Amino acid sequence: MGLNLVTVIPALDGPGLIERLKIIPAIFKLWQDFDRLFKEKRRLEKRTESSMYSKISEEIRELGQRLGDATIRKFHKRLTRNPTEETIECIRLWVDNERELDTEVEEEQNSDSAGPSGTRE
Repeated sequence: MGLNLVTVIPALDGPGLIERLKIIPAIFKLWQDFDRLFKEKRRLEKRTESSMYSKISEEIRELGQRLGDATIRKFHKRLTRNPTEETIECIRLWVDNERELDTEVEEEQNSDSAGPSGTRE
C-alpha cells in the first residue's frame, strides 16, 4: 500500500511542477514517521483512532501551534490532496517532539540499567 501521488500533489502539470515533485519524498517521509509514531503511541495508550487524533491535536496546542483533529486525521489517512505548509509544519513539530521524548526515555532506561560505575552489570 503506497502513497498515491495524487494525494500529495493536486495536479501533475502546469507551473511549479518541479517544485511540487521535489517535496513528495519529504512529505512521504513525514507521513511514514507520523504513521509509525501514531500507531506506537496508540498501542501504548490503548486509545481509539479518533481519540488519538484529539490527543495529538492537544499535544500540538501544548507545543504552541494549532491543528484540528480532522486535519490530522485527513493527513494520516492520506485524504489531503495538498497539505498546507502549516499542516506540514505542525505535524513535523509533533513528530520531532515525539522523537525527542523517545530519545529521553531510552537514555533514562539505559542509565537505570547501568551499575554504580556507569557500566552495565
